[in-house]
Formats: sequence, C-alpha cells, structure tokens
Amino acid sequence: RQSDAPLVALMLAGAAWPRMPALRREGGWRPWFAAAGLVAAGACGAMAYNAACTGSPFRTGYEGDHGQAVYPYSGAPGFSTPLLVGLYGNLFSTGRSIFLYSPAVLVAVGCFGVLWRRNRTFAALGLAPGVYLLAVWSKWWAWHGGMVWGNRTLLPALVLLMPAIAAGWEERTGRRWARWAAVAILALGFLIQLPALAVSVGDFYASVEGFDSWTFENEYRVHFVPHACPLAGHLRIWRDRNWRPEDLYLWRHAADLPGAAIATAALVALLGVGLVLGGSAAAGRWGSRVRQPATGSDGGSGQTPRPVPTRAD
Repeated sequence: RQSDAPLVALMLAGAAWPRMPALRREGGWRPWFAAAGLVAAGACGAMAYNAACTGSPFRTGYEGDHGQAVYPYSGAPGFSTPLLVGLYGNLFSTGRSIFLYSPAVLVAVGCFGVLWRRNRTFAALGLAPGVYLLAVWSKWWAWHGGMVWGNRTLLPALVLLMPAIAAGWEERTGRRWARWAAVAILALGFLIQLPALAVSVGDFYASVEGFDSWTFENEYRVHFVPHACPLAGHLRIWRDRNWRPEDLYLWRHAADLPGAAIATAALVALLGVGLVLGGSAAAGRWGSRVRQPATGSDGGSGQTPRPVPTRAD
C-alpha cells in the first residue's frame, strides 16, 4: 500500500542511523545502497501500477473515497474519522479490537519492556510500524477495514512485535507460570480464529439486525455492540449449525482456493509443532537450561584450547 511508503523509509533510516559512525570509519555502504535500491524499485513499481490504473503515477484511486453518511459516520472522504473514535475502535471495541482478535499482541506488549532493555533500536523499529499504522488507519473514514473479520489494517505490524515475545520468553526462564500464561494466550488466539473459518463474513453480516449492505445502515452495531460483534455473531451461527466440524475444512473451498488442502495441512502441522515446543519449554524441558562452561583451563578434555585468531593474525 502507498500508505506504507513513509513507514518503509522510516524503518530503513532507523536501521541505518545507529550504524552511521561505523560506516563513515569503515565503509561498507554497499548493503545499504542495495536496500535503498530495493525500496526505490518498489516505489517505482507502485507508481507504474498507479499510472496503469488511474492514468497518473501520483493518483492511488482512493482520492475522494468515502462511506455512507450513516450514524455515527459523517460520510466525508479521506481521513475524516475523529482520532479518538478510530483509536477506541481499533484498540478496545468488540468489533475490531486488536487485543481481542489477535491476543498475541497482549503477550508482545507484556514482554516489550524486556526487548527495550536489550536493544532499544530494534525495539523502536518493531514498535514504530504499529504506532504509524494505528494513527493512519484510525483517522481513515473506514478505520474498521470494511466487512472483514478482526482488524486487518494492523496485521502488518503484528509480525514486527513478535520478537518481544521471544525476548520475554528467554527473560522469564525461571517463571514457569508466565510461560504457561503466554502459551495459553497464544493458543486462545488460534481458537478465536476458528469461528471465522466456520462461518463466512457474508453470512454474519446478513444476520446483523437492521444492517443494509447497500447503505451500511446500522453497521455501527458490528463495531460497537458486543452481542452483534463478529466474534459473537460467528459463534452464534456456528452453534445454530450444531458446531459442524466440516465447516473448518478449508479444502471444501478447493475449487475457489487452489492449494487450500496443502495450506491447511501445513498450518495444522506448524500449530502442532508450536504447541509441543511451547508446552515443553513452559514445562522447563526445553530451552530453559543454559550450558555452563566446563571448569579448568582445558575444559576437562585434557587438551589446551586453541587461541581465537584475531584480525592481526
């Protein structure tokens, strides 16, 4: 998206800035020039796409884009949503809360302080995309991202927050309860996605009382009314279908989604591996022991250790 262009430039500059003194002394600019070249190539590709679709490289097609003037939205184009409304919707509303539909963010937030103490630059680069996307999309007229499940507008930032979980996992080696809590929240995040697989978004919106797909009348109920939110609505419809397990099978859409069966098998396998490793680590069977160096100058092997070669050698 063109809206992410400033974010890419910010991250590239943030990654290069701490290295500037060393780069001036030692050189080694080639990787950074290569990275800048990739960014420039992406920008040129986006501009070419704009030119092909809109006739101008500087028009995105979103100019003048707006919604319907229905409560509580004004129908004004562009960045017309009051910032506090968008922030509340993206963070705390029952229809789009990033914490509700992506619980892994809770674990990342809880562990972020550990990452910050270890490497502030890396932590800042992970946090900046989330802050940027939250601010931009909270002002956009469609802050909610449309007729979708959860919060799709902030998903690109979630991956960059995951290193905080890794840092917190290592830091809390002796706190088994914290590890089990993290595993439980991450597993909950997986379970919360099941209603989205079982029930289509179209079926859910058709069930919302008073919702009109042409005028979007009463869409606010999806975003702000708990019993009409997607999570509650999808669960209600799935319950009325007697919790059919076959509704979760992606390969039933194989005609529309080539490779769906392979993707489903891969995702299930990754989930299983993740849960096994996470549970083992939480129980202290894996990843909690730090290998201690052997005592003695020879490390207990009877041999004199070889010196580490230096640049002068």
